[in-house]
Amino acid sequence: MGARRKVIIGLRLEGIIGRRILSGVLQYLDSAGDWDIQFAYGAHELKRLAPTADGILADHLVDEAGFAPSELAQIPVVHFNTQVPAAAALRHAYVRADNGAIGFAAAEYLMGLGAFRSYAFIPAHHDKFWSVARERAFALRLRKDGLDCRIYARATGDPRDDLTCLADWIRNLPKPAALFAAWDGRAIEVIDACRRANVKIPRQAVLLGVDNDEISCDRANPPLSSIEPDTERDGFEGARILDRLMRSKGEPKKRLVLGKVKRIVARTSTKPPVPASHLVRRALDYIKENATHDITPDDVAARLGVSRSLLDLRFRELEGRSVGASILAGRLAALATQLRRTRRAIADLTRSCGFANANAAKATFRRHYGMTMSAYRRANANRP
Repeated sequence: MGARRKVIIGLRLEGIIGRRILSGVLQYLDSAGDWDIQFAYGAHELKRLAPTADGILADHLVDEAGFAPSELAQIPVVHFNTQVPAAAALRHAYVRADNGAIGFAAAEYLMGLGAFRSYAFIPAHHDKFWSVARERAFALRLRKDGLDCRIYARATGDPRDDLTCLADWIRNLPKPAALFAAWDGRAIEVIDACRRANVKIPRQAVLLGVDNDEISCDRANPPLSSIEPDTERDGFEGARILDRLMRSKGEPKKRLVLGKVKRIVARTSTKPPVPASHLVRRALDYIKENATHDITPDDVAARLGVSRSLLDLRFRELEGRSVGASILAGRLAALATQLRRTRRAIADLTRSCGFANANAAKATFRRHYGMTMSAYRRANANRP
């Protein structure tokens, strides 16, 4: 049996990520490791202990310690959840969550909940590389299905200003909205902002975070749904890589190892009331098919077997407008389509699209589109 190796562990253990990484490291040691481990509780202590180490497992404490490149050049180091520098030391490896996969999974999950009028991403307070990667993958996956992603532009300065700006921004999102926050801590702030904006979760907006910090997520109001990266597996894999580096004296087979998404834990924040959302979706489908006919809001309510007052209430909560406004929007959309596609007389088009009065239709169209029907037809003559 070879000599035991001294390994310094420098992880932030006050957060769930550091504790899960450590759990994975200890699982590896239970099965294969012959190490003497020592914890560095801070960047200063990590720098003091590093020269005596056979290997190091650490997160951002390495960057905070301010090592000169030569100080760690000959020591095997596995870095967790940091970027790979352009001039990485030969015996250093990097293990982190696959932030692209996290953003992709968030988009797929939220799209699977049903139809939302808007999808939005709330990034971390600073331009963290992991937040940027999650944002890009989230937006890209939505775009693949023809959906836009709205990105909150972070306020600078006083955190209270950020919360006020975030509340105003959420208030103006089309409802129902699907919100994805960069991590659980940011999602908790989003809950506070929604409360200030009088936006109800999950009736008017659903919310998803990242990390699945059970204490924070379970105690949030409402309890927060969250993506859980397989962080324990990352810790196990990082320990295995370090063990190989210390035994072989060579370079890692892979400089960067990306972890997987373990699961998505659904809680109240992504569980909109099914009857309400289903009712509005059925109403919208009926309006889409019949808006050009002579239907009224009462007809829609009768078709669905609910009271007019309940239908109006649900529409204002989830659509932000009345049933009548939705019918009018459907007629205007149909009219605009016919203006683009046909050369039929405008008076005929207004009647076929459900408008009883041609003059009223012309005034409404101009108010909505900012131009007359004739001007709209000329401007869109070559559009499909």
